[in-house]
Amino acid sequence: MTVDCLAGHLRLLKQDGCLVPEPSPMDLIDLAAVSRKPRTELEQAFVNTVSADVEAYVKKHFDKPARKTPGYTSIA
Repeated sequence: MTVDCLAGHLRLLKQDGCLVPEPSPMDLIDLAAVSRKPRTELEQAFVNTVSADVEAYVKKHFDKPARKTPGYTSIA
């Protein structure tokens, strides 16, 4: 679901003409600053890399032709 979220967000940024921010360097991410958990609960926390090919994601999930069901009439 993380890839879905990332790809969708990046797609919307691009559609809206917004700049896509550069990824944060992993060694500069402060887990305590971005977590809602107390610092004492972050002993086993980690930073993970997520990548998404937005163009491939859009092609697979959004650029499909509309399927027409025989006998179905759309009310628009």
